[in-house]
Parts: sequence; C-alpha cells; structure tokens
Amino acid sequence: MPFTDPIRPQDHIDEVRKVGRLAQVLLDLRAEYEHKPRRALLEQIVQRLDELAVLRADLDGALAQSVPVSPAAE
Repeated sequence: MPFTDPIRPQDHIDEVRKVGRLAQVLLDLRAEYEHKPRRALLEQIVQRLDELAVLRADLDGALAQSVPVSPAAE
C-alpha cells in the first residue's frame, strides 16, 4: 500500500510544479543579471522562457480537454 496519495495524470501536478521551479530559476537569474549583466545569463533567461512556453502549451491543451467545474463544486 502506498504511503502517498495517488496522483491522477489529469491533475497535471508535475507541470504546475515545473512552472514553480522555472519561476524560481528566473528570479535567481534576474538577480544575478542585475548584479552582473552578461550575455550568457540573457541566453539562459530566454531558454527558461521557452521552457515555460512549452509548459503553457501543455496546460492550455489540458485545459481545453477538461470538463468545466461548477463554482459550487470547487
């Protein structure tokens, strides 16, 4: 018997967690860039933004396929 609650793939918990991790990485890169602007840091920021765009597309697709929940059920 598992010690954690089972995660349903349709919950997209992993994608949402990745968004949070990438957001934190972007904050760290911003702080580093403010301290010492470098082209390599800008390239990393753009790369992370691209990763966020992919996650957004995944979540948009999942949202389009999901069944709307009534406000009373939330």
